[in-house]
Amino acid sequence: MGWTSEDIEERADELADWFENEFPERAREVPVAELLLERAARARAQCEQAVADAVRSALDAGVPWSRVGAILGIDALDARRTYGLGTAEDSVGVPAGLEVSRDDNSGVAIDL
Repeated sequence: MGWTSEDIEERADELADWFENEFPERAREVPVAELLLERAARARAQCEQAVADAVRSALDAGVPWSRVGAILGIDALDARRTYGLGTAEDSVGVPAGLEVSRDDNSGVAIDL
C-alpha cells in the first residue's frame, strides 16, 4: 500500500509536533561543532578500547612489551604504563634485557 499525500502531510505534522514538543532540548541548543566533538570523543574511546584489547591479546600470545611499544610508536615502559594489566609486574620496573611473561596460571616469569 502506498502513501497518499494526506498520509505524508499527517506524518509530517506528527514529526513537526515531536520536534517542537518532545525532541530533547539539549539537541536543539548544542552547537553542531560540539555534537561533532562528542561523536569524535566516543569514536576515540572505542578505538582506544580496541587498542587495549589488541594489546591484551598480543601479550597473551607472548608478544613482549618492547614489541608492543614499538608497534604503538612508544617505548615499552610507556606501553606498559598505558596498557598495563594492573598486575604487579606491570607496575614494577624490569631491568633492561629481561622480559616479563605470564604462565597459564596468571603467574609471572622473568625470561633471562
